[in-house]
Amino acid sequence: MEVEAILLAQAKTGENNLKLFLLSREKGYTYAYKKIGKKLSNKALPDLFDTAILNLEIGYQGKVFFIKDYTILKRRDKIPQEYHRFHTACRLTKLISINGIWLEDTHHTYRLTEQSLDALNNGGNSDVIYLKSLYLLIRHEGYPVKEAWQQTLSSIHRKNLRYYLSQPLEKLDKIPAQNVSPIIQSLEDWTRYETSLQISDLAKD
Repeated sequence: MEVEAILLAQAKTGENNLKLFLLSREKGYTYAYKKIGKKLSNKALPDLFDTAILNLEIGYQGKVFFIKDYTILKRRDKIPQEYHRFHTACRLTKLISINGIWLEDTHHTYRLTEQSLDALNNGGNSDVIYLKSLYLLIRHEGYPVKEAWQQTLSSIHRKNLRYYLSQPLEKLDKIPAQNVSPIIQSLEDWTRYETSLQISDLAKD
């Protein structure tokens, strides 16, 4: 079975195995295991934020997947080159990971994650990208983010938010973090108390 997926996170399990946490259009959030050889290989290992084609083999009781082949379609290798950009990408993928099994529209979630990671890899404003991504995810899940949360903001923050949401990212490159961070904090706090979505403590790091 072939699946296109984004690598959200990975962890080593034993000496020669990786557990990959993945997001795909068809299966949504899932995980699979991949063996890694002891010897050096010309084939690149999986890396965070990859988009790849996976050849999956179904294992125990049809619930465990093993990766027979991992073919990279896109490697977003510019993200780790700058700390804040990398932290923001981890913040976003953690958000998707801890809520993934409850997000019903897998196609929308995949598209949003893909576009956000591409924007980060292309050097867009990290804070604005995260704010837009979080807002769009919450809105698509049906929560009254515009009708309820936005009304709790100060007039200047409400005005800034409307501008950030309405403009393309290339016009928002110079927006300082101190203008965006209070809005993000407010939205995360509202999300924790008013929705069933979870926000990781990674957001506070």
